[in-house]
Amino acid sequence: MPGFTRRPLASAAVLAVSLVTLLSCSETTAVDSGSAPDEAISLFGSAPRLVECPTSETQSTTAQIGVDGGLLQLGGTVVTIPVGALLGDTEFTLTVPASRYVEVQIEAEGHEGQRFDFELPVVVNVDYSRCSRSNILRAPLTAWYIDDDTKQLLEEMVSIDDKLLQRVTFTTGHLSTYAIAE
Repeated sequence: MPGFTRRPLASAAVLAVSLVTLLSCSETTAVDSGSAPDEAISLFGSAPRLVECPTSETQSTTAQIGVDGGLLQLGGTVVTIPVGALLGDTEFTLTVPASRYVEVQIEAEGHEGQRFDFELPVVVNVDYSRCSRSNILRAPLTAWYIDDDTKQLLEEMVSIDDKLLQRVTFTTGHLSTYAIAE
């Protein structure tokens, strides 16, 4: 076809790949091992703090998921495991613990208290609809991989805060304890 060029299409493809690569890289925030859970050092402004929305009730659910993938759901909190993320059948437990923070614990049978790695990333949606503070709806929220015992912020997850559904969504290659920070 005379005058037809593929350069704009190629440029758009390079731009799309660059954007996906940039968004898939997470920024790790350094944490002083002696600091409190909300005293992470931030390079871009004030230090993030865990969102406080206390609950005295622990909720938990368990599901057997195999190579065909599946869902682990507890209320609005959902873990989506895609096809190929597992090498075999695995029993998973999703817990929203009694806590002053919005946190979730996700464990695989036989790996309790230990990190469990997937073959492919999984999608995690953490529900924060129990929070009634009005500033939660204004402040951008992010998901963090945290220390289960100390609640220290270990790694910021690349995440999206959906204010309408009141949940933070992120992808991860491993299971552990995650919390929402502002």
